[in-house]
Amino acid sequence: MAEPPDDDFDDLLPTAEPSHYPPAVPAAAPAPREPRRRIPYRMIIGAAALAVAVVVPLVLVFQSHPPELTTTPRPVRSVATSVPSGQPPKSVTLTLSNPTDLGNEVVLNWTGSVPNLDFAVVVAQENGPTKVVIANRLRSLTVAVDPARKYCFQIQAVDSSSSDSQVYESQPKPIRGATCQQ
Repeated sequence: MAEPPDDDFDDLLPTAEPSHYPPAVPAAAPAPREPRRRIPYRMIIGAAALAVAVVVPLVLVFQSHPPELTTTPRPVRSVATSVPSGQPPKSVTLTLSNPTDLGNEVVLNWTGSVPNLDFAVVVAQENGPTKVVIANRLRSLTVAVDPARKYCFQIQAVDSSSSDSQVYESQPKPIRGATCQQ
């Protein structure tokens, strides 16, 4: 059998009587939200523009130089001015054979009257740049050319067994009707 509820604790239950006090207010108001940090877009764009302004010219400068060194040939010096006094001038003969034009390449062959000559090939484009290709002790060389241009070729040599710095030169040879000057 079920026991009746004990009414001795009824006085502890809250009553529905209205309270004479104002409603409870929190002790402290919540802290105001910190404003969002704004990203300085103008500074970021300015830094990016400055980086581009510095990097792009450097890239263009380093890429604008051709990998092949171009230079002008050394000026012709007469034998009498380059040979030290008291020594007779050396008799060195350089002969460049007629160039063989293959369109985008030219085959060059030459001879020298002294065995220890070091050679350079002067490739002069008519009304254009001149370049020098080092051939060392070779006596034949194939040179790349523009098939639409006129060229002149010349062989330069120095005698590596001699102490003088005399530069010997062959007569220039043209292809495609170029006008060569010495």
